[in-house]
Amino acid sequence: MKKKDQLPSWILHIGAVILLACQPALAKSIDKPALVVMIAVDQLRRDRLQNDFPGGLGRLIRQGKVFASAQKNDAVTSTCPGHAVMLTGVNPAKAGIPGNRYIDHRSWESRSCVYDDNNANRVFGAESNRSPKNLLVTTLGD
Repeated sequence: MKKKDQLPSWILHIGAVILLACQPALAKSIDKPALVVMIAVDQLRRDRLQNDFPGGLGRLIRQGKVFASAQKNDAVTSTCPGHAVMLTGVNPAKAGIPGNRYIDHRSWESRSCVYDDNNANRVFGAESNRSPKNLLVTTLGD
């Protein structure tokens, strides 16, 4: 895989920092976490994350584990597939999210990767329905 095709490693760094920062507390209190939070900050370069970074993100950097050389094993650098890989650990096609948009083969319309035709899944303030229903595999939260 060429360097230009790789997703910047900072995406995985943020998720790994958050998960590993929470690990000691979760291991002491419960076997299965009640809540898993993943934060992905698009376009935040790894060299911008310093130990003196302010606020909660700085605390996670200082007290968590940062993987400076983490890489995804796929060439797609779009948002939906990248987040699907971080949450599932499998390549985008297997996860069911190969791109930001897809063609719905029933209606032949272009759909967002998070499109859901169920009105119960309306995002507050949004004009469309969104959910993770297109994911085909389990995630960190599962």
